[in-house]
Amino acid sequence: MHLMKFVYALNTNAILISLLDQMLKYRIRFNKSRGMPGRGTQEHVWRVLQGNTEWLARHVIIEVPSRSEQEGPDWNMVCEGSMIFFEDTDTAVITK
Repeated sequence: MHLMKFVYALNTNAILISLLDQMLKYRIRFNKSRGMPGRGTQEHVWRVLQGNTEWLARHVIIEVPSRSEQEGPDWNMVCEGSMIFFEDTDTAVITK
């Protein structure tokens, strides 16, 4: 069984999300519904998806190899790694 590891860095409001023994697959999409109720502000232009979990981000930094991938009519940027989400700036950083 895979265990999810959450590390909270209180001084930076960051959350590290990764599996202990493997990298996670992340899909990044443009947020077409930004500014609508429950879909972030107009500045939350990115959707970061991992499985059934979604983060709305203002900024995305990808520090691992990435590729495009079509999912139905939509296209994603896809990469594998660990994500750090900075809640104070709504920035997702995907790294090794």
